[in-house]
Amino acid sequence: MSKLPRKIPAYTLTEMLVVLAISTIVATLAFGILSLVNSNFSAIQANYSQSTEVLQLKQQLWVDLHRNHELVSFEAGSTWVARTPLDSVLYRFSEKEILRNGDTLYAGDYKKWSFNEGMEVGDGPVDAVKLEMGSPAFATVFVFKEKDAVQKIRDHGN
Repeated sequence: MSKLPRKIPAYTLTEMLVVLAISTIVATLAFGILSLVNSNFSAIQANYSQSTEVLQLKQQLWVDLHRNHELVSFEAGSTWVARTPLDSVLYRFSEKEILRNGDTLYAGDYKKWSFNEGMEVGDGPVDAVKLEMGSPAFATVFVFKEKDAVQKIRDHGN
Protein backbone atom coordinates (compact mmCIF):
# COMPACT_ATOMS: atom_id res chain seq x y z
CA MET A 1 0.00 0.00 0.00
CA SER A 2 1.13 3.33 -0.82
CA LYS A 3 0.97 6.06 1.69
CA LEU A 4 -0.77 9.18 0.64
CA PRO A 5 0.91 12.34 1.79
CA ARG A 6 -0.87 13.85 4.70
CA LYS A 7 -2.15 17.33 4.33
CA ILE A 8 -0.63 19.69 6.88
CA PRO A 9 -2.96 22.45 8.07
CA ALA A 10 -1.44 25.82 7.03
CA TYR A 11 -2.23 29.13 5.41
CA THR A 12 -1.67 29.70 1.74
CA LEU A 13 0.58 32.43 0.45
CA THR A 14 -2.46 34.36 -0.85
CA GLU A 15 -4.11 34.33 2.59
CA MET A 16 -0.93 35.65 4.19
CA LEU A 17 -0.67 38.48 1.65
CA VAL A 18 -4.29 39.50 2.30
CA VAL A 19 -3.63 39.60 6.06
CA LEU A 20 -0.49 41.72 5.52
CA ALA A 21 -2.40 44.16 3.27
CA ILE A 22 -5.23 44.55 5.79
CA SER A 23 -2.73 45.00 8.66
CA THR A 24 -0.89 47.69 6.69
CA ILE A 25 -4.13 49.59 6.04
CA VAL A 26 -5.15 49.41 9.71
CA ALA A 27 -1.70 50.56 10.90
CA THR A 28 -1.71 53.48 8.42
CA LEU A 29 -5.15 54.61 9.61
CA ALA A 30 -4.08 54.31 13.26
CA PHE A 31 -1.00 56.50 12.73
CA GLY A 32 -3.06 59.04 10.77
CA ILE A 33 -5.62 59.28 13.55
CA LEU A 34 -2.87 59.49 16.17
CA SER A 35 -1.24 62.46 14.40
CA LEU A 36 -4.65 64.18 14.07
CA VAL A 37 -5.36 63.71 17.79
CA ASN A 38 -1.86 64.95 18.64
CA SER A 39 -2.27 68.13 16.57
CA ASN A 40 -5.70 68.80 18.11
CA PHE A 41 -4.23 68.28 21.57
CA SER A 42 -1.47 70.80 20.78
CA ALA A 43 -4.05 73.35 19.63
CA ILE A 44 -6.14 72.80 22.77
CA GLN A 45 -3.04 73.17 24.94
CA ALA A 46 -2.04 76.45 23.23
CA ASN A 47 -5.59 77.77 23.59
CA TYR A 48 -5.65 76.85 27.28
CA SER A 49 -2.29 78.53 27.80
CA GLN A 50 -3.54 81.77 26.21
CA SER A 51 -6.75 81.68 28.23
CA THR A 52 -4.82 81.14 31.45
CA GLU A 53 -2.46 84.02 30.67
CA VAL A 54 -5.39 86.37 29.98
CA LEU A 55 -7.21 85.25 33.13
CA GLN A 56 -4.11 85.86 35.27
CA LEU A 57 -3.71 89.34 33.73
CA LYS A 58 -7.36 90.13 34.44
CA GLN A 59 -7.09 88.96 38.04
CA GLN A 60 -3.89 90.94 38.63
CA LEU A 61 -5.41 94.11 37.15
CA TRP A 62 -8.52 93.67 39.28
CA VAL A 63 -6.47 93.17 42.45
CA ASP A 64 -4.22 96.17 41.75
CA LEU A 65 -7.12 98.41 40.80
CA HIS A 66 -9.10 97.53 43.93
CA ARG A 67 -6.24 97.23 46.43
CA ASN A 68 -4.67 100.57 45.60
CA HIS A 69 -6.21 103.95 46.24
CA GLU A 70 -5.55 105.31 42.77
CA LEU A 71 -4.40 104.30 39.33
CA VAL A 72 -2.74 107.06 37.32
CA SER A 73 -1.69 106.95 33.66
CA PHE A 74 1.53 108.68 32.47
CA GLU A 75 3.55 109.02 29.27
CA ALA A 76 0.53 108.96 26.92
CA GLY A 77 -0.82 105.84 28.61
CA SER A 78 2.32 103.73 28.26
CA THR A 79 2.92 103.71 32.03
CA TRP A 80 0.44 103.24 34.86
CA VAL A 81 1.11 103.59 38.56
CA ALA A 82 -1.22 102.09 41.15
CA ARG A 83 -0.53 103.76 44.51
CA THR A 84 -1.26 103.34 48.18
CA PRO A 85 0.33 105.36 50.97
CA LEU A 86 2.76 102.48 51.60
CA ASP A 87 3.39 100.94 48.19
CA SER A 88 3.01 101.34 44.46
CA VAL A 89 2.77 99.06 41.43
CA LEU A 90 4.19 100.05 38.05
CA TYR A 91 2.68 98.85 34.78
CA ARG A 92 4.57 99.41 31.51
CA PHE A 93 2.96 98.86 28.13
CA SER A 94 5.39 98.27 25.28
CA GLU A 95 4.46 97.36 21.73
CA LYS A 96 4.26 93.60 22.33
CA GLU A 97 4.15 93.06 26.09
CA ILE A 98 2.64 94.19 29.36
CA LEU A 99 4.99 94.41 32.35
CA ARG A 100 4.06 94.71 36.04
CA ASN A 101 6.98 95.75 38.23
CA GLY A 102 9.31 94.19 35.65
CA ASP A 103 7.42 90.87 35.40
CA THR A 104 5.83 90.00 32.06
CA LEU A 105 2.07 89.59 32.46
CA TYR A 106 1.30 89.25 28.76
CA ALA A 107 3.38 88.90 25.62
CA GLY A 108 1.74 89.37 22.25
CA ASP A 109 -0.43 91.77 20.29
CA TYR A 110 -2.94 93.81 22.26
CA LYS A 111 -4.91 97.05 22.26
CA LYS A 112 -5.39 99.12 25.41
CA TRP A 113 -7.87 101.74 26.54
CA SER A 114 -8.01 103.53 29.87
CA PHE A 115 -11.08 105.36 31.13
CA ASN A 116 -11.99 107.79 33.87
CA GLU A 117 -15.69 108.25 34.64
CA GLY A 118 -16.66 106.72 31.31
CA MET A 119 -14.40 108.92 29.18
CA GLU A 120 -11.27 107.62 27.47
CA VAL A 121 -8.10 109.22 28.90
CA GLY A 122 -4.44 109.24 27.94
CA ASP A 123 -2.84 110.63 31.09
CA GLY A 124 -4.36 111.14 34.52
CA PRO A 125 -6.57 109.16 36.89
CA VAL A 126 -7.94 105.84 35.63
CA ASP A 127 -10.94 103.94 36.98
CA ALA A 128 -11.48 101.42 34.16
CA VAL A 129 -9.24 99.46 31.80
CA LYS A 130 -10.06 97.60 28.58
CA LEU A 131 -7.59 95.28 26.85
CA GLU A 132 -8.12 93.30 23.65
CA MET A 133 -5.64 90.46 23.34
CA GLY A 134 -4.43 89.12 20.02
CA SER A 135 -4.82 90.22 16.45
CA PRO A 136 -7.64 89.53 15.68
CA ALA A 137 -8.83 89.80 19.26
CA PHE A 138 -9.37 86.40 20.90
CA ALA A 139 -10.05 87.80 24.37
CA THR A 140 -11.25 91.04 25.92
CA VAL A 141 -10.50 92.13 29.48
CA PHE A 142 -12.50 94.92 31.10
CA VAL A 143 -11.78 95.85 34.72
CA PHE A 144 -13.31 98.80 36.58
CA LYS A 145 -13.43 100.25 40.05
CA GLU A 146 -16.11 102.38 41.60
CA LYS A 147 -14.54 105.41 43.20
CA ASP A 148 -15.12 106.36 46.79
CA ALA A 149 -16.03 109.92 47.80
CA VAL A 150 -12.41 110.97 48.45
CA GLN A 151 -11.32 109.90 44.96
CA LYS A 152 -14.25 111.67 43.30
CA ILE A 153 -13.49 114.93 45.14
CA ARG A 154 -9.76 114.66 44.29
CA ASP A 155 -10.47 113.99 40.58
CA HIS A 156 -12.86 116.92 40.28
CA GLY A 157 -10.72 119.27 42.33
CA ASN A 158 -13.64 120.33 44.60
